[in-house]
Amino acid sequence: MNKKILIASAALAASAAFAGIMWDGTAYDYEVNTGLDDGTETSGIWYYYNDAGDGGASKLTWPVELGNDYRADAVDPVIDECAGLCFTVTLNSSYDNPYAGVAFNVTGENQEGGDASDWGGLDVAYSSTGKLILELAPEDEASVTSYNNFTVTLAATSGSASVASNAWSKFAQESGWGVTTTIEAVNTDLAAVKFKVSGLSTGTAYDYVLYQIGTYGSITDFEIPSSSSESEEEAESSSSESTIDLPAGFSASGDTIKISGTSASLSSDFEISSGLYLLVEEGQTLTIDSGATLTIAAGGTLINEGTINGAGTLELLGTLEKIGTIRTTVPIQASRRGAAGGKIWGNGRSIKVQSGSLGRASVYNLRGELVKSQVVRQGETEIGGLKAGVYLVKLSNGAVGMAKLR
Repeated sequence: MNKKILIASAALAASAAFAGIMWDGTAYDYEVNTGLDDGTETSGIWYYYNDAGDGGASKLTWPVELGNDYRADAVDPVIDECAGLCFTVTLNSSYDNPYAGVAFNVTGENQEGGDASDWGGLDVAYSSTGKLILELAPEDEASVTSYNNFTVTLAATSGSASVASNAWSKFAQESGWGVTTTIEAVNTDLAAVKFKVSGLSTGTAYDYVLYQIGTYGSITDFEIPSSSSESEEEAESSSSESTIDLPAGFSASGDTIKISGTSASLSSDFEISSGLYLLVEEGQTLTIDSGATLTIAAGGTLINEGTINGAGTLELLGTLEKIGTIRTTVPIQASRRGAAGGKIWGNGRSIKVQSGSLGRASVYNLRGELVKSQVVRQGETEIGGLKAGVYLVKLSNGAVGMAKLR
């Protein structure tokens, strides 16, 4: 009993502290940051399920093979492929009420309940060709609801992106079966959040992509990241205002190179040489196409206040002044070595830093948010306490690098 009281007390503080976007597939987050982990570091791990246990044969299929170094069923490769969690469900009539879906545990794989009431509800950015049921599963759902869980339906979007924002008051139980309870009894003892496909025609394949999940009211301005082709069309319509040789869609003012309009794309290699600045302003998008490399040379500077995406490569040998949002499928190349030296790499669930001097490492997610800052000593330092995902690391001596944790 005492253990559960302590967990609940910690959860109250954490749920308030972690209000906002809890998972961003477009930034290649692999796990949902619920803020309510029970100490096992297994909260927010995605899993999938279907009606096989009830004698059904509904199928959930993925676009690529699952698995990482730790779990054969990890969805990391799917998120890498889709910049989100994408899957296809085909319901089968062998069970009277066929279903399949994906879900994450709120506190950990033991599926104990956590107090998520401070979330206020849930926001979901998604696209779908069929409706999707957002379901709240409490701890011991067999007794609490007899599986008549609180749900809200997310409408089909015809494949386009949409944001569904639902306060706890929008969730409801079905009438006529199960155990009737209150939403407060569930959201204060929440074990899992499920995205279930059910109540649709059997034999038809329905496609889904989950992009972001947040607390109520946190997803206010979402767009699917622009494709390279869209950016190319916009770039072709822009004119170069510079007298120096710049890619289409860029202009120069003094020593600063800017995007002329709201977006531009690089289809071939481009270098920001020593003494020059590349500025991506807030609201602008720079797409690096597959096979292209944007190099920030030694002495050059990248100031990213907007979004950098695409399937190309960003090579940082110079200075990264502002991180902004970076969504490159092939992220930043191996870091430069500062004057005092620096090397950064991922090692399981921690980041290893090798530095030639005492300094500080700042760890950012790909949304540009600082998630950890730690002193690094001369030699090798380990930075732990991070969830699976892709991180950008800046050392105080100037070295910059990427680390992918699984």
